[in-house]
Amino acid sequence: YKINPNQDLIGSFFYTSINNTVSDHKYFNYEDPYETKTLDQNKAKGYQAEIQYLFHPGRVDITTGLGYLNLNYNNVKSKLAQWILPPPDVIPELTYTTLLQSTTQHFNGYLYANQRLLHNLTTVLGISYDSFDDQSMVRRQLNPKFGLLWKPIQGLTFRAAAFRTLKRPLAAKQTLEPTQVVGFNQIYDTYNGTTAWHYAFAMDYNLTRTIFLGGELIWRKTNEPFVYEALTNRNRNESGFLSYIYWTPLDWLAFSSEYRYQQFSRDYNGNNLDFTDPQSLATHQVPLTVKFFHPNGIFAKFSGTYVKQQVGLVSDFDMLPANSPPITFDNGRFWTFDTALGYRLPKKLGTVSFEVHNLFDSNMRYQSVFNAEGPQMSPFIPQRQFFLKLSLFF
Repeated sequence: YKINPNQDLIGSFFYTSINNTVSDHKYFNYEDPYETKTLDQNKAKGYQAEIQYLFHPGRVDITTGLGYLNLNYNNVKSKLAQWILPPPDVIPELTYTTLLQSTTQHFNGYLYANQRLLHNLTTVLGISYDSFDDQSMVRRQLNPKFGLLWKPIQGLTFRAAAFRTLKRPLAAKQTLEPTQVVGFNQIYDTYNGTTAWHYAFAMDYNLTRTIFLGGELIWRKTNEPFVYEALTNRNRNESGFLSYIYWTPLDWLAFSSEYRYQQFSRDYNGNNLDFTDPQSLATHQVPLTVKFFHPNGIFAKFSGTYVKQQVGLVSDFDMLPANSPPITFDNGRFWTFDTALGYRLPKKLGTVSFEVHNLFDSNMRYQSVFNAEGPQMSPFIPQRQFFLKLSLFF
């Protein structure tokens, strides 16, 4: 709702209801002559309501808002185990039904102020408050925000930011609260209840009319909830670096080259061997891309990406000689190539394209840096994949 030219009022409401059932049937063998049937039923329903007020008089833009979320979870897990060989009978010690119910509540409020101090200098000052309660943990946190955007000369931009966040659940993966501070993302898909300090710096420069280059540095210090025999917390340090150069020598031709580096290390629990949750990870990526555009709407892309990783895994002490190091390292490197051919629909209605990932069907090992409670597809799959995509814009 537009109150007047300088004031806006925005509201949102989401209701969610999710049912998920996973079943598993393990058949008997002659070493273990019984079979098991398991059923895991998850139900979640709740709502998320938010309201936001925008006020932009003169050189200051003010954004403030409130939000509330309530989600109810029900989990029913049942297992039936029975002997198959005569005489058939249920195995009581392996047969059970459990019911787990929980409620998650979250309240947040925030205030952001963007000040254009000079024609080429903008600062962001903000504060937010989160109250998170999912019965297993309670966190109430005040989060300061600071950002700086400076354009000292034509074509050159510097950005810097420092802010604190608390990862909260979202009913529909959406929120009205600003998701970035001067271009730096402040909402990461990590474990709910994770608290983090973020520090970032970036530079972007238009060297010529056809050459663009720049880079950014990001550091994150997080404290995340973690279940190891019981709910606890562990520290995780992350850093990332990106540099790029883009060149468009012709209207129908574009080249891009990037260097990406991601690194993290976390606290570890001794003898907790888990190949999906390494203690440390360092990843180097160098994507090289060429794109072609024809005036009639046809476009094509070919890219190659070099990846090098070092993964630090917690050792299984029971399987190692005495005085062995608690962390073992695994190194890997590979090239992968992708291509695409598409067509831009008339009047900017959208695009249709055919894409091939891992064009040469290369085998590879890749450890994702993804860190959250839900599944995610890896960006690198050791198998050739075909995609047909249609994107429409209204």
